[in-house]
Amino acid sequence: MIGPNRLKKRTPMKYKKLRCRHTMHGILVDGLVEVKCRHPKCGGPGVIVLHRFNPQTGKLVKTLRFREPIRKEVSNGSVSVRSAVRTA
Repeated sequence: MIGPNRLKKRTPMKYKKLRCRHTMHGILVDGLVEVKCRHPKCGGPGVIVLHRFNPQTGKLVKTLRFREPIRKEVSNGSVSVRSAVRTA
């Protein structure tokens, strides 16, 4: 769901991963549960949406939207490498 690079950028915030053995379902950030939403009404193509919920009440506290990074094929000799052109 949420990549490890996203977590490294949160140095001032405290977070904890919420996961089972196979999948990370969300993270706990400053006392709020953050999950990535894949519903088309929340984001749509090219948009990453993160919802933050209060774990005690279950109410939505904040929604964050980011542009999904565009990936471009870069030819490196005989190997095709995918690299991000811009950040989210």
